[in-house]
Amino acid sequence: MLSCLAGIQDLLGKPKDGGLRRVTVFAPRDSAFIRLADQLSDLVEGDFNSDDEEEAYGYIAGVLTVVAGDLGTDLVSLVTSILQYHVGNEAISFMDESRKGKKIEHVITLFDDMPIRVEMAMPTDKNRMRMKMIHAADGQSFRYPKIHNTLFDIETCNGRLNVLKDVLIPLNV
Repeated sequence: MLSCLAGIQDLLGKPKDGGLRRVTVFAPRDSAFIRLADQLSDLVEGDFNSDDEEEAYGYIAGVLTVVAGDLGTDLVSLVTSILQYHVGNEAISFMDESRKGKKIEHVITLFDDMPIRVEMAMPTDKNRMRMKMIHAADGQSFRYPKIHNTLFDIETCNGRLNVLKDVLIPLNV
């Protein structure tokens, strides 16, 4: 598991250290993983009912192990794919795009060049903006994540960081 995290960490490192030059990262809040565990428990046997982050991670790992087996892959490869789905291959300023009048932006991810649709509402005078992402999984089973209305377009050494209220899911489970 640590090897897939190291691979992503290397990609997101400083460009002078071999990291990608310009990316858009979507980072789920800690509470997003508790919601994901709850959503997964609605789809599989084994109820999850806890507010404990460590229990949520354990539950998610158990479910993803089964999903990986069903897909004919291993857990590390599946988690790597999910992490890559949270990284876009160019740095996008959603505020700038919205101010230009765009209401929809497509982000091409590092996971098999799969696109994610970002729907944007015009920013308010306090630089707050409503944004929803349409991911590959069914929106009824897995909420379409919202980007935090003030924690977005955060400049990093190689792109932009956006905080999500839910986890992006690259496939139907």
